[in-house]
Amino acid sequence: MIKADELLQRLQAIDLAQLNPQEVEQQVLGKRVWLHTFTFPITIGILAIFTLLATWLVNNMLYGFLVALLVVWFLGKLFESYEHDTQRQVQARLEEIIKGIEGEQGLLIHFSAFLPKRYGALLQALRKQRYGYVLQYYQAATLLQKRLDQARFKKYWHSKYPEMDPELSDESTDDYANTGQQKTA
Repeated sequence: MIKADELLQRLQAIDLAQLNPQEVEQQVLGKRVWLHTFTFPITIGILAIFTLLATWLVNNMLYGFLVALLVVWFLGKLFESYEHDTQRQVQARLEEIIKGIEGEQGLLIHFSAFLPKRYGALLQALRKQRYGYVLQYYQAATLLQKRLDQARFKKYWHSKYPEMDPELSDESTDDYANTGQQKTA
C-alpha cells in the first residue's frame, strides 16, 4: 500500500506544462508550426492565383473562380486530414504522459474524496486505466496541487488505511516493547 507522503510527493511532482495541449502540439508539429500561422494567407493567395490562371484558361471569370474554389476546397480537405492526424498524435502523446504519471498504482484516484463530483467520469476511466480525459486530468491535477490541504489528506488517508499511519505503528511497537519489559521485570 502507498503512504500518504508518497502520494503527496507524486502529486506535487506533476509537471503541468507537460499536460498543456498547445505545448505538446508544438512539439508534435516540430518545424511545421508555421503551417498553422500561414494557413489563411496562403489559402487566399492560392485562391487568387488559381482564379487568375483559370480565368485566363477559360476566358470566363465566374468559371475561373469556381475552378479555383474547387482546388482550394480540395487543398483544405488535405489540410483538415493533416490537422486531424496531428490532433490524434497530440492526444496519444498526452495519454502516454498521463499513463506515466499514474503508474501502476494510480495517483488521482487516491484523491477522489477531495475532487468535485464533476470528475467522476475521469476517476472511473482512471480506475479502468483509460487515459482519454486529458483536459479534465489537467484541471484535476491543477486543482489538487493548488488547493489540497495536505494535513487533512493525511488524516483522511490514515483513517482509511490505519496500518499506514506511522504514529499508530510506532505506538503499537512501543506498547509491545513496554509489555515485554513488564513481563521480564
